Amino acid sequence: MCTVTYLPLNNGYFLTSNRDESLLRPMAIPPKKYLYNNHSLFFPKDPVAGGSWIVTDENEYSLCLLNGAQIKHIKKGNYKKSRGLILLDFFNYPTLETFINEYDFNGFEPFTLIIIKNCPRSLFLLRWDETNLTLTELDHNQGYIWSSCTLYDIENQSNREKWFRSFLNDTKAIKQRDIIKFHSCTEINDLDNGLVIKRTDLMQTVSITSVSCNENRIKIYYHDLRNNKEYRFRIFQMMLK
Repeated sequence: MCTVTYLPLNNGYFLTSNRDESLLRPMAIPPKKYLYNNHSLFFPKDPVAGGSWIVTDENEYSLCLLNGAQIKHIKKGNYKKSRGLILLDFFNYPTLETFINEYDFNGFEPFTLIIIKNCPRSLFLLRWDETNLTLTELDHNQGYIWSSCTLYDIENQSNREKWFRSFLNDTKAIKQRDIIKFHSCTEINDLDNGLVIKRTDLMQTVSITSVSCNENRIKIYYHDLRNNKEYRFRIFQMMLK
């Protein structure tokens, strides 16, 4: 939920997420296919609340969640339900516009939601700060990196942006293994603010998930860092534009 990159391809994209979580929280269930409101969804599942931080469906959308909006907030005692359920609730609505206009965001902890529409491809950033909801359309032909403001301050976010731009400049014809390596190995000795963290308060990067949509197929890579297990799936045929 805490570090996400988007990279455009000629006929698709890579969406990759490092999940930073307390070791006291139960381990996620590795990605598999779920039927939800007549949609075939593929995602790693949080066993506590039943939601996820990254979801892709068979032909329309990929979503990824980060904790927090633009600035670090003061956490309240209770919220309506887990933010990870928003990604599943999204598929109850026929369009993005309907979801924005009709979904009740009140009572949710602040979040940032990355929304990729596959055909025709478009990229959106949805933010909720407990008061205001903002939707921004981004240039889907550009690469982006986002880091949760709940764990990384402005300086750390700026450093990560520099690492990402350096990676883009130094890497030609980027493949999925390249972006996975970036998420796995960048500033590996900085256990507090590198892309894979291991802080003394039991907050660690527990998994890396990468969605590859390209050449009429979707592939998912999932690395459970706590057990050092890797999973790879080729899941759906699709038409990308």
